[in-house]
Amino acid sequence: MRRHHLYVARTRMGKSTLMRHLVEHKLQEKAAGRDRDAVVVIDPHADLVADILEQVPEQLVSEVRLIDLADERGAVGINLLDASVFTDRDRTADAVVRVARGLWEQWGPRMQSILEQTVKTLHEANSHPATKPEEQYTILDGLKLLTAESFRFEVLTRLRDPYLLQWWANDFGKWRREYRSDALAPVQTRLNYYASSTHARAILGQSRSTVDLRRTILEGGVLLVSTAQGSVGRDVAALVGASLLNLVDSVIREQERLPQHERRGALVVVDEMQTIPGVEFESMLSELGKFGASFVLATQSLAKLDQISPSMRHTLLANVGCLAVFQVAGDDARELIWELNRERVSEEDIVSQPVHHCYV
Repeated sequence: MRRHHLYVARTRMGKSTLMRHLVEHKLQEKAAGRDRDAVVVIDPHADLVADILEQVPEQLVSEVRLIDLADERGAVGINLLDASVFTDRDRTADAVVRVARGLWEQWGPRMQSILEQTVKTLHEANSHPATKPEEQYTILDGLKLLTAESFRFEVLTRLRDPYLLQWWANDFGKWRREYRSDALAPVQTRLNYYASSTHARAILGQSRSTVDLRRTILEGGVLLVSTAQGSVGRDVAALVGASLLNLVDSVIREQERLPQHERRGALVVVDEMQTIPGVEFESMLSELGKFGASFVLATQSLAKLDQISPSMRHTLLANVGCLAVFQVAGDDARELIWELNRERVSEEDIVSQPVHHCYV
């Protein structure tokens, strides 16, 4: 499987079932020693991951890593600013900002600048030799950084980037009290949302990430992620899901310097991709294939893709090697028959398909 897949279907028409069969086949091939690729599954509803877990071959059990955001008792730690995992400061900041822009209704250049400098500052402080892994700052510390002067001074002593130091001194530091309150309010509101959520604190508030995602991918392991949107909320699920996908992107790109025969392939499966804004699916599809990555993406409708990016549907259709069309709405059927065989498949054929049937 070296080509990207796109599955389009109304709810409960069978796209997740097709994904499950594909992943189960991949796992059987790995268990038999015929496949060495990593497998990553991102599931917003938990059912897909639960079904896959029941079918994991015994030989692969030790290679499976499960991240279930709904499990508060054994909550996995995902520090988005963990410098040992998310090693590139600027890529990390860009990823967090992109996710926030996709989730937060209120957005503007001032808000983006504040969030960007906050994330870069905390990440750089985590990279300082004096910062122990268990003492790293998290995205939730952004609140204190913006409001507590003594805490801000402590963090700034660990910065080496003159631009960041200048921004805090000459931009942030010289804002009038009224202007500062007005500028910080929208950022504080969103960070407060994460800080006040028990699920978010349990996951995002741990100083060090408890799963070595980079090692799992590079060693050809299996990573199953249930973002549990119904339990933890849309924002937390999207933030974690997007961050993990951006990490997968980064790890795969790191292999560029390796000879082709040494690169580790990866199958990346994302159900309901429209629920995870802030991910550069377009660049992933067009660029990561040469590093051995293949994506299997699913959505309920093409219109949902437009919410992510105006060019998303066109980029996806241009880069996928396999298109599976289940029962869809009329608007989607009218467009997708051009991707199938218009002379043999009609709009009515598509919109009237029974459950678990599709044109490929």
